[in-house]
Amino acid sequence: VGGELVRTNSESLVDDLLAVLDRSKVGSILAAREIEADMTRWLDALRGGGRRVVQWMQIPGDKNARVDALKTVDEIEAGLTAAEAALADTGSLVLLAGEGRSHLPSLLPRLHLAILPASRVFHSMRDWLEKDGETRLRGTSQAVIITGPSRTADIEMTLTVGVHGPARLVVLLVKDE
Repeated sequence: VGGELVRTNSESLVDDLLAVLDRSKVGSILAAREIEADMTRWLDALRGGGRRVVQWMQIPGDKNARVDALKTVDEIEAGLTAAEAALADTGSLVLLAGEGRSHLPSLLPRLHLAILPASRVFHSMRDWLEKDGETRLRGTSQAVIITGPSRTADIEMTLTVGVHGPARLVVLLVKDE
């Protein structure tokens, strides 16, 4: 629903990710401190490719510390996340937050890059919940369901993209080996 899809495999993922960043002229990436080992490998490759990578854990509780922390990510051009699941019937992504997973990379930058294993595509929310979604939700503080780039037509019925989140969503669908 307004998003872009890049089909890739585990061997080509970093090259395809760098190609998207090059085409988009992106030099800085915000990523959560994901617990998945693959995310660490991807971020190391991006750093090796000359990209500035900022990792984010959570917003500090103290007001002054929070303002200072948010200033460090204000000019970041892209956010990188690993998606929990995709729901084919609505074209939506499911992202989970919790220990080591922040939603800021999917909400703050103008470009959201989501890495999704092909095995995590489900027909519907019900299918995902029945498979393992219900169990996975128990270990998280919150879930976000993203259906394309942010859009609104609240002001004079004029469609505006990117007001309440990223203006662009690119999903890198990783074919299972």
